Formats: sequence, structure tokens, C-alpha cells
Amino acid sequence: MAFKPRKNQNNNSGAAAIIGIVVTVVLAYNISGYIKNRHSNTLNSGSNISGQTNPETNNDLSKIQSLDQQRQLQEKNNAVPFEKKVMYFFSNQEPAVGKITFEAENYDVVFTVRDKATNKIAAVIQLPQNRTAELNVPLGDYSVNYALPNGGTWQGLENLWGTFTSFHDSNQDFLISRENTVNGYVIHNSGIKCCHQTVVASNRHISKSEFLGGS
Repeated sequence: MAFKPRKNQNNNSGAAAIIGIVVTVVLAYNISGYIKNRHSNTLNSGSNISGQTNPETNNDLSKIQSLDQQRQLQEKNNAVPFEKKVMYFFSNQEPAVGKITFEAENYDVVFTVRDKATNKIAAVIQLPQNRTAELNVPLGDYSVNYALPNGGTWQGLENLWGTFTSFHDSNQDFLISRENTVNGYVIHNSGIKCCHQTVVASNRHISKSEFLGGS
């Protein structure tokens, strides 16, 4: 009877296990590399997108800057000297027995005086810095608004200091009254000094139309 050698099953199983491990390692390595490449591409793509500038945005900014430069040049070309002027527009025919005094403390200032009885502008005072003015007025109740420069150049009463002009309500009543006394009478006058920065900050901002007498 012939002898048949037995196959080494243990050796075959071990080889198969080793091959399986090798295949698993190779697959894992390839998958890891693929994931890293995808992540890197995603980051680079995001970086490129965030670094890109919209051409339309650049064009819009250039247009705005160009218009602003044109406006500033136009305002500079329209500049005229700022001089002291007192302009009367009183419709009240009563005698001007009282007065309102004005002082420009540290700004060039334009004041508008409104007659509360008629709700119309009674006078405009154009007052350079460190100057004073007196406005002779009839007895009555008045309000005063003022305009200040915040840069820019004076272009006359129509445009004032252009887009740099700020308009304010003085938040004061100016009652010019007469008090009878034993020896006759006394006129109670009023005045305004403009303007310390803290005062300006506390005064209400108004529109140009309100400053010029509109509602």
C-alpha cells in the first residue's frame, strides 16, 4: 500500500492570512491618500474663492471714489470768501426796539432767526469765527437755528459748505419783551454764543429745509 503525504493545511492558512493583511494595508493606504487629496483640494478651492475679488464691486468702488473726487473739486471751484453779513427779512412792521446778539466762538457760523408769530425766517446772520453781531428786532418770540462747517469750503448761502454742512436747533427761546417800570420801561434782550463742542453735541440735528424755514 503506497504512502500519500498529507498537505500542510496550517501553512496554507497562514499564507492566506498574510496576503489578506497585506491587501488590507494597501487598500487603507490608498483610501487615506485619496481622502487627504480631496481635503487639500477643498481647502485650496475655498482659499481661491475667498481670495477672488468681484470685478463689479471694484468698478462700483472706483465710480464712487471718482464721483466723490469730482464733487470735492466742484465744491472747491465754487468757493467764495466767508464774510460777516446780517440780512433782514422781517414782515413785522413794528419798530425794532429789542436786540438779539450773536457770537461765533470757535467756528464760522450761519444763524437763521425765525419769528414764531409768522413761522417765517426773519433774518440770516453770516458770522465768521471770533466775531459778534447784533440784530435789532421788534418785540416778540423768536427761535434760532445754526449751521456749521465740518470741513469743506464756503459756497454761499444756497449751498453753504456743501455736503460738509451740519444743521442744528439751538434749543433756546429768544423772547424779546418790554417791562414797564416806575421810571418808564425796560427791554429784555437775548443772545446766543456758538458754539462749544459739548453744546453742539447736545443740540438736535435738523434738516436743511428746517434750517431755511421749512417744516
